[in-house]
Amino acid sequence: MSVRQLFNKLPTSILVVVLSLGLSACGYHLRGTNNNANLPDQINVYADDQQLATSIVNTLEKAQVETTLAQYSTSTDNSGSNTDKPDTNVAGLRFINTKSNREAVIYDVNGDATHWRYSINTEMLLGTGDKGKSFKLQEYVQIELDPASGAGSTNDRITTSTWQALYQALAHQAIRILGNQP
Repeated sequence: MSVRQLFNKLPTSILVVVLSLGLSACGYHLRGTNNNANLPDQINVYADDQQLATSIVNTLEKAQVETTLAQYSTSTDNSGSNTDKPDTNVAGLRFINTKSNREAVIYDVNGDATHWRYSINTEMLLGTGDKGKSFKLQEYVQIELDPASGAGSTNDRITTSTWQALYQALAHQAIRILGNQP
């Protein structure tokens, strides 16, 4: 019996139900696994950028991971004066060399920038001490701003929300990597 003959014999409603069940089963398998299952119960975090630290801590806490920010420790340098430096070697999750950048990429006929590229780059280290795994993370977005707008304008709100979204995306990227670790 050919497929065409089989379709002619089956009522349309049964065919619709079978196809619906088949497609919904595919969606279940395609959605992926929950990466939060591999997250630690608690972790110490250090970030050299305060906004990144806040985004990381908030994202980890939403995933029900108890988070502690690495504290600054006071030490004495060779000249005898006190210096504050982060106690980064005790943090299991560290973000160093974080750089945020804003650059104009498209200009209008008057030479005013209309499109901007916002980017954040950081290095994520997993594990304490010098034996951690290193990952380079980057997030960027290009937005259009009105060059005629002044201070306190919609452009300022767009810029603020763009930075927040970038830091949040970077935090989610870091949590996905952390969740995929054995």
